[in-house]
Amino acid sequence: MKIKEIMIKPEVIGPEATIKDAAEIMNKLHIGSLIVIENSKVAGIITDGDIVRRFAPMDEPASQVKVKEIMSRKLIISDPNESVEYASHLMVEKNIKHLPIIDKNKLIGILTSTMILKHAPEIGMDALF
Repeated sequence: MKIKEIMIKPEVIGPEATIKDAAEIMNKLHIGSLIVIENSKVAGIITDGDIVRRFAPMDEPASQVKVKEIMSRKLIISDPNESVEYASHLMVEKNIKHLPIIDKNKLIGILTSTMILKHAPEIGMDALF
């Protein structure tokens, strides 16, 4: 099975948005990440984990901290034609739950660990154990 068969459209946010904005979007859409876009290019990713690990200890209001202050800038990415099995192993190896999918330098999707377990549980379980 190829990544492009199960990936979904990524939700995006700008780096100047606040953590409050990001958290509200993630909560409303029931998702765990947003791809950060700056000048029409992928600049990073912010996840619910980033909010817990990086923002919470800051002890500042969520309405005053910008996404760019806590987002992950070094992205692990994949091609849509890679196998879901490859993606699963990559995600386990890199300890990530959200994998942006890039084709011809353009963001076209996102693959999450939840999607792998939903669409290819045997692959997800093999990668985990």
